[in-house]
Amino acid sequence: WTEAFFKRESASLAPNLKILLEECPLTTDEAILFPCPLVRRQTAYDPTTWLRDAALFEAIPTDRPRVVVAHGSVQDFGPAAIDDEDLAGAGQPNLIELDRLPVDAIDYVALGDWHGTKEVGRTAWYSGTPELDRFVRGDDHNPGNVLVVTAERGAHPLVEIIRTSDIGWHDMAFDFLAGLSPDHLAERLTPVIGNRANRDLLRLKLSGSLSLGEMRALDGLLEGWDARLLRMKLTREIGLVPTEEERRALTERTTDPLIARVATQLLSKATGDDETAEVARIALRELHVQLHTLNHTA
Repeated sequence: WTEAFFKRESASLAPNLKILLEECPLTTDEAILFPCPLVRRQTAYDPTTWLRDAALFEAIPTDRPRVVVAHGSVQDFGPAAIDDEDLAGAGQPNLIELDRLPVDAIDYVALGDWHGTKEVGRTAWYSGTPELDRFVRGDDHNPGNVLVVTAERGAHPLVEIIRTSDIGWHDMAFDFLAGLSPDHLAERLTPVIGNRANRDLLRLKLSGSLSLGEMRALDGLLEGWDARLLRMKLTREIGLVPTEEERRALTERTTDPLIARVATQLLSKATGDDETAEVARIALRELHVQLHTLNHTA
């Protein structure tokens, strides 16, 4: 916040931005703010400690709502809910004890740290991030919003959740069971992504088994999706089960005995679960693609 670069860009792009770094009430036209800044990444100090003294509020005007602005974790969240994966399992840093604040003296508590929208007290909310920044972790993790809060002195705040996220983070698992083909995967995924380009991220887990022709079709679909997505995180656990026609086309090539011998060896090695089997399956797919291309250009 003190670097010349930040000050220059802030003055140019957001001249109305004010950084609150002091534990001191700030009176604005609309409200009285009580900043509880977190000035380092981790601390054992509750940033709202300075507000526990009820006498502090006796000299504060009562004509405007009182809004606490703080960053940290609350008791409702266990270690598994910590957003930063590097800190998970290390206990709760930056703990805020809401129940130790003088509730009647405060009209709203605006919290940061948890990346989803969540009500955590009678007057306390996490707004979450206005744009998603990771794959959603659970049903109660609701990022991608802003909160419009109507607060009055001595009244319960009215909170409206407004959706602002434009980037889609999608998590999908698909099992190629008997009768299900890459076309069925496309039918499920296309409505999710639509015609959007460079606006979505996809975590896709594929399982089951496909024939060589279906594998070729799947590779074409994945290539297209990968080009359109901001990122595709793919887990591919698909078994290769060539059809009898595909086996004969590879191993009974009287005009190409070398290819037939290689294909026969690859088929015998592709049935296991080790690395050799996976390499053999990849080689079979590539061989099938090349032969398919030659047949269509001949």
